[in-house]
Amino acid sequence: MLTAETARNENIQDNWREIAFEMPAVQHGQIVAWYQNGLASSKPDVAYVNRVNARTVTLLTAVNGIKETVRHVNDPRLRGHHEQRENGAWDFTEAHKRAELRLKVIEDRIGILDQMAVNTAMLDDPQPQKVTEYRLLRQRAIELGIELKGTPSREWLELKIRNQYAHTPITN
Repeated sequence: MLTAETARNENIQDNWREIAFEMPAVQHGQIVAWYQNGLASSKPDVAYVNRVNARTVTLLTAVNGIKETVRHVNDPRLRGHHEQRENGAWDFTEAHKRAELRLKVIEDRIGILDQMAVNTAMLDDPQPQKVTEYRLLRQRAIELGIELKGTPSREWLELKIRNQYAHTPITN
């Protein structure tokens, strides 16, 4: 049963969601999906971003011309305020979302490869500074969860670290 206290708490939470919402970054001239009725469940039309404001955009649509104060489909103000959906809602196109996902996967893989290159260079340095290198090797082994007892040799540390990286899969 919905009590006055519960309703008030839900209203406060909704207000905070509205205040805290940040519109996703979009560029002037970018192609976006425009939902005429403001609901992402409907079929979108293509629109161009004509102006970017703090919480809204102005869109140039092929069918309805210029639409001002268009909110993002995830903006909490669209949920409870029907008048906010008057100019529709926008979202990124499916092609944009797929490209962003591919870019994220590629950036993650590059980060892993960069780290592997740094670690390999650290291990294969022909003129290492012996004390510093040993400390770095020991620190890397601890970070990788390799159990150390006493003062292991440099060669043992290098072998364990190489084995650890050899068995670490690259995931998406």
